Amino acid sequence: MTVVTLGGAKRDAGLWTSNSSRPYLVSPSLFDLIFSLECFQFTSMEYDTDKIDEAVLALLYLTLHDVSEFGGRAWKGHDFRAMDRLHEKNLISDPRSKAKSVVLDASGIKAAEKAFRKLFGKN
Repeated sequence: MTVVTLGGAKRDAGLWTSNSSRPYLVSPSLFDLIFSLECFQFTSMEYDTDKIDEAVLALLYLTLHDVSEFGGRAWKGHDFRAMDRLHEKNLISDPRSKAKSVVLDASGIKAAEKAFRKLFGKN
């Protein structure tokens, strides 16, 4: 059983325990899922990196700011490998910079909105 320590909390498949001996359950979010798959790569499960990239692109749409007719910026607090793949697909600017955000051009914003609507839309 793999247990990962993050900021003083131990995590194992949705079970979080504080430094005390009292565990409590948290419903895993999409970020937790991406973090688990990308950082720890469970060997018992194969996954589609294109789906991960689509989910990260959709989440970038949530943090979009400074939008103009030429594009916008989004916070880049997602897995580095997924961000690199999105850059290789020319959907975002190079994430390897000191800036805390990446640039999406107009076509990147359209792709992000499409991914967001597909994954999180109610219709």
